Amino acid sequence: MKQVKVEKIHSRQNCGRKLNNRGMSLVEVIVAMTIFAIVTIPVLHALTTSAFYNQKARKRQNVTALAESVMENFKGYPLDSLENEVFSKGTDGAALLGLEIEDDKDISYTYADSTKKDSTITFQVQNVKSENTTYNIEIVAEPSVREEVFEIDNVSLDKDAIFEYDTSYDEDAYTRVKANFSSKATAINGMLLGDNKRDEKGELYTVDSLDKEKIKIQKREFLYKIVQEGDDYVVKVSAAYIYQMQDHECYEQYTASVPPTSPTIPPADDQEGTVSTEPETEGTGGPADGDWVEAGEDLWFQSYVHYMDLLDTTGKHDGYDIINGIAMHDIPIYDSSHDTRDDEIIDGMSEKEIYRGKNLSRILIYFYPAYKGNSGYDSGFRDVIKIDNRTSQQFDCYLIKQRTPNMSEATLTLNEQAYKPVVECKGTKLRLFHNLDENLGRKTGSVAPNDIKTAQFVSVANYTESDEFKKRKVMTYRLTLTVKDASGNVLTQLKGTMYERYREY
Repeated sequence: MKQVKVEKIHSRQNCGRKLNNRGMSLVEVIVAMTIFAIVTIPVLHALTTSAFYNQKARKRQNVTALAESVMENFKGYPLDSLENEVFSKGTDGAALLGLEIEDDKDISYTYADSTKKDSTITFQVQNVKSENTTYNIEIVAEPSVREEVFEIDNVSLDKDAIFEYDTSYDEDAYTRVKANFSSKATAINGMLLGDNKRDEKGELYTVDSLDKEKIKIQKREFLYKIVQEGDDYVVKVSAAYIYQMQDHECYEQYTASVPPTSPTIPPADDQEGTVSTEPETEGTGGPADGDWVEAGEDLWFQSYVHYMDLLDTTGKHDGYDIINGIAMHDIPIYDSSHDTRDDEIIDGMSEKEIYRGKNLSRILIYFYPAYKGNSGYDSGFRDVIKIDNRTSQQFDCYLIKQRTPNMSEATLTLNEQAYKPVVECKGTKLRLFHNLDENLGRKTGSVAPNDIKTAQFVSVANYTESDEFKKRKVMTYRLTLTVKDASGNVLTQLKGTMYERYREY
């Protein structure tokens, strides 16, 4: 039988080299693990750090919310009630402040001088449970000013529309106004591009490139509107800061002027020839054709007003809404109808209803004055209060400015001396009572003459002349609320003010 020779055939892929079936060496494993560790450890650290700070932020937010809630609840009680109905009632008293404790002994108060009811009082709530954490809360009420004030008699929610603007002197108003302007970037940039406004390099202005320090606040305006809906009277309030960009330079390309066509000026008797009327040529220090030079007087930047809603901080009604066919940015500041159009704009902003009922007789307005700041305010800045009575019924309006807390007497006195609000009435006339002639700082300090449009009211008088006011003594207390953890570390602290009927003993 013929013998067949069998040969081993190798594939081309393996031809000329050996196969390695041994797997990874120890060195390769170590290198791979090292690389993995180098990449993974920073990522894990970042995730751990992020989780830690997120948890810390949530805890801080919880503590702040807790402190604000306790402060509001605390200020809702007079001192006698705080002592007898809250801080002497154990767990039930703590519940009135919105707090949960287990032991009646964990809530208490003490006087700095037990013989004097007008000394500093320290209120404490220990072992407060919130979000699975235990806190200690301390509120120190320190008496600061004792004075006589007038109190409105027989206040009733049935017959009185009461509004108290809860923001005292707004030190951050200018910062917030500039942020409000920047938030309108899309609309403002569209307007700038449309008007071809350029800087000294010939580049189109944008909100980012504009000098925000040239924004000026012109006025703060409150509009109180009284309307009738069926059998009910309804009182609503809206408010805004009104501001504008002022004195911002615009630039245009220079073009040499055409030589004048007037006849040659004859020379003086002692001169020969003629006097040239040709313009100066390049090289004499003047601009050349195509250079960007400051435009002539251009009122564009100071010709449009902007609005910042004071009652709705979401910005929903700011900037460029169209209200009654009027765009907020499309109102020339120098137009004689500017104030009327302001009213239409503010009337269309967010509103707060302060009364609805059949028995309305008075509107009580408690407000903190908007004093002119050192910078960022127009020279003619004014605080404006307008009451628009759209019913046929006549009402009484009490306009009562409040003493700004945490402002020194000297500073308050100076601000009061320069404070000159504008007060107007529209529609059916009202009787107005006010305290605008009173300096809330030093009682001997003068005040600027107010600008009440007296012809628009049935009568105008200082509110102390009304029989509905009674004089009483009050004590102003400075409040400091501190939240601590179980170890005594301060987590947050709030400041506040409360006014209390003066207790004589």
